[in-house]
Amino acid sequence: MKYLLTFCLVLLSGCTSLAQQYNLPDHLYDEVIHPLSCNQYEVCSALYIDYNRPKTLKIAVSGEYHPIIGATLWIDNTAYKLTPTESYTRHGVTVSGKRIAMRPFISETPLKALLKQATKVTLESNQQSFSITTVMKEKGYIHPEWRALLAGLD
Repeated sequence: MKYLLTFCLVLLSGCTSLAQQYNLPDHLYDEVIHPLSCNQYEVCSALYIDYNRPKTLKIAVSGEYHPIIGATLWIDNTAYKLTPTESYTRHGVTVSGKRIAMRPFISETPLKALLKQATKVTLESNQQSFSITTVMKEKGYIHPEWRALLAGLD
């Protein structure tokens, strides 16, 4: 009986820590979420900027807990699929109550030089039920979060 109780407690603590790995830290400030573009339901694709974490491009969705399936950078009409560094999407809530989902990505191909020389760059984030495409750079236009995109691909 004593061993059964110990086993149950160990199992319970393991499940709790496993569930916690999918959560973002508590008390996220709204400043870590940099919205890119939104759909008609006010669900926005965004970049999650946390300078204390390793350099990855953290694609986020603000307003929903949708799993982020994938992300693609389109550079001058050529698709560059980004590779997720985690097998799951993390979820959290900001201090103001915004629900967010985040998943870090890297590029297997060095893209920084291509991005700087490109005429048109779009970022496509694919969620479970929809996709949001954001123009990051176009002739005569650079998105306000362009530098954050470049920093995430260092």
